[in-house]
Amino acid sequence: MSEAGKEKRKNKQSPSSDRRAKKTVTSRLQGSEDRQKIEHALRERVKELRCLYGIAKLVERHEPDLDAILQGAAELLPPSWQYPEETCARIILEEKEYTSPGFQETGHKQSADILTKGKKAGVVEVYYTQEMPPSDEGPFLNEERALINAVAERLSTTAKRMRAEHALRERVKELRCLYGIANLVERPEPDLDAILQGAVELLPPSWQYPEVTCARIFFEEREYASPGFKETGYKQSANIMITGKKAGVVEVCYTRKMPPADEGPFLHEERALLDAVVERLGRTAERMRMEDELRSAYAQLQVERKALQESNAALRTVLSRIEDEKGAIKEAIMANVDKIIMPILHALEAEVEPERKGYIRLLTRNLEEITSPLVNRLSRRFLKLTPAELKTCNMIRMGLSTKEIADIRNVSPATVSRQRESIRQKLAITGRNVNLVTFLQTFNVSAPQMDPAGRFGANDLAGAPATRPESVEE
Repeated sequence: MSEAGKEKRKNKQSPSSDRRAKKTVTSRLQGSEDRQKIEHALRERVKELRCLYGIAKLVERHEPDLDAILQGAAELLPPSWQYPEETCARIILEEKEYTSPGFQETGHKQSADILTKGKKAGVVEVYYTQEMPPSDEGPFLNEERALINAVAERLSTTAKRMRAEHALRERVKELRCLYGIANLVERPEPDLDAILQGAVELLPPSWQYPEVTCARIFFEEREYASPGFKETGYKQSANIMITGKKAGVVEVCYTRKMPPADEGPFLHEERALLDAVVERLGRTAERMRMEDELRSAYAQLQVERKALQESNAALRTVLSRIEDEKGAIKEAIMANVDKIIMPILHALEAEVEPERKGYIRLLTRNLEEITSPLVNRLSRRFLKLTPAELKTCNMIRMGLSTKEIADIRNVSPATVSRQRESIRQKLAITGRNVNLVTFLQTFNVSAPQMDPAGRFGANDLAGAPATRPESVEE
């Protein structure tokens, strides 16, 4: 076929063939665009996954440094957005701010809250530095919304866990401090100076920032300080009280300004620890002071006891000398009675009338017993007898009759009889066949023993005839 024929045939092709060709081209172009979109979406998801993976690595690498984690997260966010070259980010958590390089706050923002215990504790913010084409959420994609929410949630979980772990470490430090002070107190023969110096050295490691912490204790005009102590305005203190009065103070200082917390830069838990320390030190000092006072009092009692023993020994010596002197006086009296008075009485007895000789004999017999008189023995043994009954006992023992006793004492015989009966009752021999005269004459120096019924035993009545009743005229 000639060239002219071919051209003629080509021109005669139907319009349907042109449509099929156009459709094929369009389909190929559409498939290319879809593939590009898919590839773009895939690249975006990879960036998002890389962001989440990077945050997970930050947590593993920098734990427990939350500041480093948050700063690293702020730098990981811009490359994960659709237009990284125009993106910057900022994270705010509890008044601290972490930003990506070249951060610039604009009106094109996407943000998500960081929640702690259901309350907002911070925020994650992503900014475009200039206006971008509109998308699902302003210029931002739905996937970017999901990413920023996931980042905020992950940071919230990490912050809560690290806060809890930090709090646990702080409580462990506080318990270690109290345990260390308890060990100081419980040492054998504890010394208060050593306890206070040991306590002041235990305090700095127990605070939130031990590397900038120092401590000092004032107690009763004495000072105890941790190494490198420096007094500053960042101070927490508590008084040591003993019996309701201030005896000292415990001070904890930060050597430089630290972030604000519950009580200036200090935590509530550190206040509780400081109060517990001063309470323990106060009780320990009070107990040791009381022990010192008890030891001093005991030593004083020992001195006084020794002095009392020496005084008792001296007193026993004096009493022994007195007894010796009493014996010497007794012997002198007996010698004077025998050598001087008795001869005079014997001579007088020969000269007086017969009716008066009874008085001389009574006087003689009383003088013979002057060293161990019956009256004294009865007074010592039987306190129930009256003085008049004691005198009557003495005369009965001398063998005087009721009438003779009445004449000498110038009383009636009936009175003497009543006294005799009272004496028998008080000596617990009423109703027994015991002669009062013989009982009194055989009375020995030792005290008569009574049976449970209140009567004298047989040994105490030895020599007293049981067959001879006492008559009124004895």
